Amino acid sequence: YGHLNGIRRFEVWNLSDFYDQDSSNWFSENTGDSSYVPMTKGAYTSFMGKLSFNFGNIKFSWLLNKNNSLSKGYSHMYKYNPDGLSHGDAKTSLSLFQLNHFLNEKMYYDIKYSITNNNYGSYVFEDYDSYKILKEGGIYQGVYHTAGDTIYNYVNGKYMTAFGPGFFTGGQDKGHLNRITITNNFKSDFTWQVNNAHSLKTGFSFISYELENIYHTIRNAYSGTSLESDRYKPVVLPDSTVYSDVYTVNPKEKSFYIQDKFEKDEIVINIGVRYDAFDANTSYPSQRRNPVNASTYYLKNIDGLDSLDLGGNLVIDKSRMSYPVQSGVSSQISPRFGFAYQLGNVAVLHFSYGHFLQMPPMYAIYSNHSSIIGPTDYSTTVGNANLASDSLGLNAQKTISYEVGLWQEIGGNTSLEINLYYRDIYDLLSLATVSTFNQIEYG
Repeated sequence: YGHLNGIRRFEVWNLSDFYDQDSSNWFSENTGDSSYVPMTKGAYTSFMGKLSFNFGNIKFSWLLNKNNSLSKGYSHMYKYNPDGLSHGDAKTSLSLFQLNHFLNEKMYYDIKYSITNNNYGSYVFEDYDSYKILKEGGIYQGVYHTAGDTIYNYVNGKYMTAFGPGFFTGGQDKGHLNRITITNNFKSDFTWQVNNAHSLKTGFSFISYELENIYHTIRNAYSGTSLESDRYKPVVLPDSTVYSDVYTVNPKEKSFYIQDKFEKDEIVINIGVRYDAFDANTSYPSQRRNPVNASTYYLKNIDGLDSLDLGGNLVIDKSRMSYPVQSGVSSQISPRFGFAYQLGNVAVLHFSYGHFLQMPPMYAIYSNHSSIIGPTDYSTTVGNANLASDSLGLNAQKTISYEVGLWQEIGGNTSLEINLYYRDIYDLLSLATVSTFNQIEYG
């Protein structure tokens, strides 16, 4: 349990109304028991096992690691309605296979293969339409029900209001997320001590992902009808709406490196190069101002009238319409250099320089994968799979790093170390604003 608590002053089915300018017309139900409820709590279990086998110059090992957690974070809005806050449910398993083979005294290689399965959920109830059928009548969720009525665990959205006090006085978080990520990682390294001065090392890796995202905002089946306020049945809508974000993608990542370590007397030099590539393996809309062709646009003639073809049909303005474009591969070649020089036995001077690459997080590429834009400004944020492009592209974060330092022995038991760092960082993740042709702005 954490140190932040809520107070159950309200239950999720309590209704409040502070909208009237006349405070005498305000009312608020608060049937909670006013007990303290831990809001930063978690339950964690972990298991790890390892088997190792030695066959002369070959070593093989297998590692299994499993972690499960149930956790809830603090939200100030839910301080007096803690039962309406969602919680996180994570299950992770890792299987790692490793082979080490010594070819001779100066040469060996490693092979590693791992499978990671990460299943994460965020919700109030795992089953959005979970319910119970009453065996007898009575007061349930603040309303009288008869035997045989169906009571859903999720409640009507009318209870969720924070107008006035700034705290939710009822209702529940209607976001419902299940995300499964399966990662296959194959990596191999080869090391060769060529002679007393040179040590060569090279390797490569290949990572494939299977990401399944299932997010819904739970809606009322009676929404938009005269029964919306009095009746409730939780439903989820398909990905063709702004209330869902459902997709499965299979991005891929690969890398290769080679380096040489040179040691001679008091000098150590590391020089190498690394290649990284990331393929989002998806598509994105060609026209961000009309990403799903929600509107159809036609060419105009010089008089401002609709253009017609020879058959008398309207001519579509293709520049204002969208079509899917396959995402490109983002790649970079990164040189790296390191130098160290020992000044007698009392000082070491070192310098390093390198290029580094950090791929954008998955959510920045794939969120709102259907690219459906909400009807109001700034209500929608869309991921960007247009990698390695100068035109509204999402580029990997690139860093050029410099370091210089000195270690100096001052006395028999005292030493001094000074390091100076400098970094140039390019293409930091940021949000761009796009205005659709019908003047709706989104990010």
